[in-house]
Amino acid sequence: MTPTPVPTLKPKPRRPKRKRMLELDPKGRTFDAQSLEPVLEIEVVLLDNFKNLFDYSSLVNPQIVKRNGEFNFWVPNGIYYLDILQKPASHSWPMDIEDVHPNYTKAYYCDPEVRNKEDQPVSLYYDQYTIIEYNKLVHCDVPLDPGHNQPFRSKVATIDFSVSRVPSTADFEYSGRTSHPLTIVQLTAESTGVVVSSASANKLGYWVAKIVGTQYPTKTNGSPDRIEIVYLKTDLTGGSNEIESSSGPVFDPILRYLEGYAYDHAGQVISHAKVGVKQKNADRIVYITTADKNGFFRIGSQYLPSFPYVLVFTYPDKPEEILVSTSSFTDLNNDYLKKKNLNLITEEKTNIPLDKKTFASLQKSSGPLGQVADEAITPAEDKQTSGAGQSSFLIIIIFLLVLAAGLVIVFQLIKSKQNKIPSGK
Repeated sequence: MTPTPVPTLKPKPRRPKRKRMLELDPKGRTFDAQSLEPVLEIEVVLLDNFKNLFDYSSLVNPQIVKRNGEFNFWVPNGIYYLDILQKPASHSWPMDIEDVHPNYTKAYYCDPEVRNKEDQPVSLYYDQYTIIEYNKLVHCDVPLDPGHNQPFRSKVATIDFSVSRVPSTADFEYSGRTSHPLTIVQLTAESTGVVVSSASANKLGYWVAKIVGTQYPTKTNGSPDRIEIVYLKTDLTGGSNEIESSSGPVFDPILRYLEGYAYDHAGQVISHAKVGVKQKNADRIVYITTADKNGFFRIGSQYLPSFPYVLVFTYPDKPEEILVSTSSFTDLNNDYLKKKNLNLITEEKTNIPLDKKTFASLQKSSGPLGQVADEAITPAEDKQTSGAGQSSFLIIIIFLLVLAAGLVIVFQLIKSKQNKIPSGK
């Protein structure tokens, strides 16, 4: 069974707002001029207007390209050039545009701010052309010539991915980016291989696909299945009829409501278990409750995140934590859920009260589940807090307005009395 991946906890760092206003990014992708696939192990260097190494605070220069051949430099406005500092011995650069497969236009391009010596826009960065950065992000792709060598080919890989439940619905949205342009992305049921949904990545590799909650696939036992991503590579040259597939990430179901029993790894019920909901991409507990003496618990829909999460069970008398995926939870509770005719993918219940007692006790604890996210409060409490704050603010505003009106009246009275006093002769 393929382990469920966890999305990167530290996404690409964002520039401070002030810098985002000043810095732009010459970016692009290196690709094989004949196979039209990304070329890896390439080191790209950014040069200044004098074709010297551009040195700038916090700038990584040169850069080794990503799995999709991408490089990206954040720099101020100016004139720049690119150079290939390191490349495979099988490829050469600069090269002639005539040696690039004509189908490159399906996925690769240059923005008009990249110009040749005649100050004309170029279609690709096949030679050292001028890149004009002026208040705009500039994209330009770089072809490398394999000559008489075997063109570079590779399997489709995952650059990034995400999944979330659409707010207030039982539907799911999956998205990501692949290493190869125009890849066909299939969302399949892990246990059966049935294609549930599909999408086509765009020329930059981005894709989005959805699954309607009522059409979410189930295993043979009736519990929600996991979704496995399968990539089908598109041959941009049109020269191959073979479909090359590769596996992507696997996603556990994002349950909309929780009801059932807390089991340990041996399949034994945990009496009075502490139950935490841990959001994966934030790596934090967002809700806590306590199971009863039979290990039974319920968590309302309003307390569950729209992003992937796992359950964390702890014994009342020892610190061991048991991590349980949503898929495992529904498998362990399958008989109960069938008996109750509960579909935790589509079921919505918001009448389950907040377990305030558990919150109060565990937030003071330093042991397992002791650290609770600040957001782990009910929407109702949020609204009450917000409403109280708004009421206090409104009272202050009214007081200030009344005070200002009173001062104006006093000022007018004083001025009126002064006008009535006759001047001395």
